[in-house]
Amino acid sequence: TYNYLPTDTILKRAANLFTNTEAISKLKFSSLYPVRVLYMYNGQLTIENFLPYNLSNVKLSFKDAQGNVIDLGVIETIPKHSKIVLPGEAFDSLKIDPYTLFLPK
Repeated sequence: TYNYLPTDTILKRAANLFTNTEAISKLKFSSLYPVRVLYMYNGQLTIENFLPYNLSNVKLSFKDAQGNVIDLGVIETIPKHSKIVLPGEAFDSLKIDPYTLFLPK
């Protein structure tokens, strides 16, 4: 089973990536990875969508230190040019033990 995060849950936590000059200068963008997901040590998951369009039904997964694929869940909509910060508790897979997870950069 997957966690499914509906659009209204995501929109409550979404902010525009390009709010002002200072915020823009701090962004790190790669044309190879126009959508970036970061797992922070404080247990939060940050998703940045640099694309000029919304993404629908995005499945999030990663490989742990042992090479096992861990499925986090599905996000109904990731808005264009957005930064979303989600608590790790939003995903059952992160409740196991977030300190044992290794997410590649």
